[in-house]
Amino acid sequence: METRGLTSRGGAFAAALCAAVALAVPGQAVANWRPAGKPVARSRGEIRGYDLKRVGGVPYVAWSASDGRNYVIRVARLDAVSGRWVRVGPVVNRDGSKDADTPSLAAGPRGTPWVAWVEVDRRGVKQIRAAHLSSDGKRWVEPDARDFSINYRPGASQPYGRDRSIWYADSPQLTFFGRVPYITFLQDNPAEYEVDVVRLTAKGRGWERVSRGVSGEDIPSTPRALVFSNQLLVGVTEDSDAVVVASRSNRAWHPLGGIANTSAPGTPEGAIGALASLHGEPYVLWRSESPSPSQVYVSRFSGGAWRLVGGGPVGSGQGSSLRVIGGRLYAALVDGGAHVSRLSDDGASWQSVAGAINSDAPTGMPVLTGVCGAPYVAFADTAAGVTSLRVARLAEAPAPIGADDGDGSDLGATPGAAR
Repeated sequence: METRGLTSRGGAFAAALCAAVALAVPGQAVANWRPAGKPVARSRGEIRGYDLKRVGGVPYVAWSASDGRNYVIRVARLDAVSGRWVRVGPVVNRDGSKDADTPSLAAGPRGTPWVAWVEVDRRGVKQIRAAHLSSDGKRWVEPDARDFSINYRPGASQPYGRDRSIWYADSPQLTFFGRVPYITFLQDNPAEYEVDVVRLTAKGRGWERVSRGVSGEDIPSTPRALVFSNQLLVGVTEDSDAVVVASRSNRAWHPLGGIANTSAPGTPEGAIGALASLHGEPYVLWRSESPSPSQVYVSRFSGGAWRLVGGGPVGSGQGSSLRVIGGRLYAALVDGGAHVSRLSDDGASWQSVAGAINSDAPTGMPVLTGVCGAPYVAFADTAAGVTSLRVARLAEAPAPIGADDGDGSDLGATPGAAR
């Protein structure tokens, strides 16, 4: 892989990618998955999280892998001219000698890549951190690099305020609400996890807390975030078996309906996979926890209730990503390998897209994005003791009938209402 500073924030690279996609769509061709360059990374250790987003019209990947001493976050973008993955900036970690994992990417204003991640501090506490690429592409800049600038911690005079080990955090979800980055994450407390939200201050030099906890989401896990209709939506798996979603407006959280997984008959237990929006309505990807084997479903919130999408399950296994690409809804899941399905244009069924993406043992969940109406998917698999992080593109994708979504962000939204 080449290593360079960022010389463009989209522009010619995005145009070249769109041109390549357009040339690859003959009228009656059969869709198939093709590698987007060589593997982004290879490791004899595990890959501790990765994300794929479109930044300035170009696919970017962030991932965590061992550098031989500890786990570090790196970022790369696809160069449309060479077809190679080009490193973006140096290692993201604040401290390269401490483990970092679980990266979450987002595209900021002017095509600037941002990343949030988890990094162990000098005392072993897991801190949420976030940074953007500098204008010269040579470094990652944290608006506030202090410990507990994002994690919650009470004052020293308050209960447990002197015990920093309690206040660790995990699972960041980075989204842009207008021009403002928001981070939704799991925050530990003396009793259980809660879902907290912070956003960048007006001066851009620190983080302010939007909320501690999300009303109606008790004992939460696996938070997912989406900016939709000038609101911040947060979905979780509640109490290990219920999929619930809430929206924030006018300084308060408002539950969206009841438990989303009850929209499919015979699925009393469920776990969240992803959020998206289509035609002015929010959608949630989830899997049934019982009966076995697990089935993957999508539900939409319409008319005050959650309603099943596509007439039945997307497939078996575990769902991980839901995106609107070229105006169509795509879902990614793992069932012995990475798979992608698309909602039919009449909304009545789910259609498998070009079969399994990989043949080696999957070791990570697939992540979708779209570029000029063409789906891209990142996935990890292992063969002969080596884990490879790869990206594939759907060649001969159907002609777009709409736009690609914002990968969970909305740069045109106004965040005041969500405060």
